[in-house]
Amino acid sequence: MRKDPLGEKLFLDKFYEVSEVIRTVHVQAGDSHYRIEINKHYTNPKTPFTASYFVKHQVPNPEAKIEGETLDSYLLDTSLPWVAERTPEAALTAALGFLGGRYPKKAAKSA
Repeated sequence: MRKDPLGEKLFLDKFYEVSEVIRTVHVQAGDSHYRIEINKHYTNPKTPFTASYFVKHQVPNPEAKIEGETLDSYLLDTSLPWVAERTPEAALTAALGFLGGRYPKKAAKSA
């Protein structure tokens, strides 16, 4: 079986940062849709796993055949706290915790 080239010293010495998105989770929080990416960092052992948050926006479609047609686009949201953990599960738990704390789910009305 071949070695993963991302972990090879030959490549790690050539770049300032090498990371890989190892998990992607989509959640709706409040009125927004988020994509959370869990990243594995090969070049920084102090922060092996981090999370990035992206919020969905609708932007005008430059190639629209119908006026007002939009595209979904995810833009990086830097307003949420930095997540750096030792395991991917801990990074995802922290990211979901921050997002859930900002947008607590409202209780559903009973009929």
